[in-house]
Amino acid sequence: MLSVHVSSEFDKSKHTYGALRITKALSFKGIKASKKRVLSLMKAMGLVSVHRKKYRVCTTDSKHNNPVAPNILNRDFDSDKPNQKWTGDITYIHTLEGFLYLAVIMDLFSRKIIGMEMSDSMREELCLTALGQALALRQPAKDLIHHTDRGSQYAGNLYQETLYDQQCVVSMSRKGNCWDNAPTESFFGTLKKECVLRRTFQTRKEAQKTIEDYILNFYNQD
Repeated sequence: MLSVHVSSEFDKSKHTYGALRITKALSFKGIKASKKRVLSLMKAMGLVSVHRKKYRVCTTDSKHNNPVAPNILNRDFDSDKPNQKWTGDITYIHTLEGFLYLAVIMDLFSRKIIGMEMSDSMREELCLTALGQALALRQPAKDLIHHTDRGSQYAGNLYQETLYDQQCVVSMSRKGNCWDNAPTESFFGTLKKECVLRRTFQTRKEAQKTIEDYILNFYNQD
């Protein structure tokens, strides 16, 4: 029976889940199984998850003259309540029309995406809209730690003024260090593995609709 459940979760994930996520999915349904046991069953049934491709486009433009903040978050990704620590970042999705850029805001307490925006460019407005969604949805108290890379979008005047008005504590990654924002980077990896890889989007609109559905109706429901 456990093999049936493992196979079912694997198929539901469109062959993207590995042993760890299948184990978590089973646990959520009250089915107890160790990761080692699930991995053994997957090997026996020949179930191999799709691996994520490496993407090489740089979305961080740190060649600007705006001030940058110190790394206040300092890789402390644990949070004991909502709206205590947020992270933001940008990634891109390939379509036959060109790249679609995605900016998100993540609450580290739940690891859910609480703000997102997509566009055909990486202008500051892309990130500002995602931040605005998160602020409107959560209305956080002052002293929220807001962590991003030191790219021009996040170091820009409008973005920083918005954070100042909200009395946020601004934190930025060290130059060229993606591990300082590991949870958001991990989300992007999951998104591309489970939603983007093996798909060919004809248009940006098609990609946007698919990604919104994945984030709102799948990822945020875990």
